[in-house]
Parts: sequence; C-alpha cells; structure tokens
Amino acid sequence: MKRILALVVLAFSAGCHGPLTFPAVERLSPAEQAAIDQYWNNMLSPTDRLDRGLLLDVVMFYQLHEVGVDRLHMESQKDFAGGAVTMTIDFVRANDPASDRLTLEVKNRAGQSLRKETYSGAEVLAQFKDLSRPTTNPTTRPDGRQTEDDAAREAWLEARMRQISAATQPADTAAATTMPSAK
Repeated sequence: MKRILALVVLAFSAGCHGPLTFPAVERLSPAEQAAIDQYWNNMLSPTDRLDRGLLLDVVMFYQLHEVGVDRLHMESQKDFAGGAVTMTIDFVRANDPASDRLTLEVKNRAGQSLRKETYSGAEVLAQFKDLSRPTTNPTTRPDGRQTEDDAAREAWLEARMRQISAATQPADTAAATTMPSAK
C-alpha cells in the first residue's frame, strides 16, 4: 500500500506547476507575477519577435496558458450513463481571491440539474495540498520513528486514497465516500 501511496503522491506533486494539475489557478507572489508579466512583455516586443513555433514552445515550457494569467474561464463536459457533468473554472486575478471557483454541475439526460457543487479556489488548493503533502520520512528522524502526528497523517492519507480509488468503482462495491475526519 505504501508503494501505491507514494506513486499517487508523486503523481500529485510532480513539478511546481502543471498544465491544470488541479482545477484552480494558483495566485503568484508579486515578484513571481512581475516576472511572468515581464516574460510576456519581452516575448511580444515587438509582437512578431518570436516565430510561431518558438511562441508555442515558450508558452508550453513556462505553462503561460495558466501560470500568471489575468483571467481564466474553462468549461469541460463529460457524458456519463445518467447524463452529463459540466466542470467550470473561473479565475480573475484582479478580483478578490474568494471569487475564484470550481463548479461541478450534474444534469440528467433531459438537461435537468441534479446536483451542483461550488468550491472556492482556496478550497481546491488546500485539498490538493492535503492530498499531495508527503508525510515525514521517519528515516530522517534521529530515532527512526514517526511522531503521533506523522502516523495519524499517514493513516488519514492512506484511508483517503482508498476512498478515492473506491469512488471510481461501482457503488455496490465501493467503500464509504465521505472524507475521513482526522488528518
């Protein structure tokens, strides 16, 4: 189980930023934002400074389609046996961070809304950090033992990963799908 958990944590935490690694936009520090703004100013002064291929490479390499953007609105849809789910991400850097959000809306085949959940950007980022933050490596402690907090955190994360995995299985075989309370 620990090996699977390590792979999941690695998958969640690979790289500093990723192309929409999580359904929210991370707000940058003023210095990081200034650097991104300067990248764009440099790349587009003059506007045809970079050829078509280099422009694409720079945007992809620095993930400028999402990192440091001023506004992002993304909508994706997925059909499922009972209808469709629409996922919408909204971000405007100039607005209060509390306005950042992810909305998931489930509709039946007739288009009637069955469920709608809205998560703040802060909630999404905090959840991502909870799931991707590794537990302390006990081999780095002088006595080689975990603290009670480390052990509780590892137990919570293992239980949550089992729930995440079970959530993708048929309902009659899945474990409970409510979040464990202690982390």
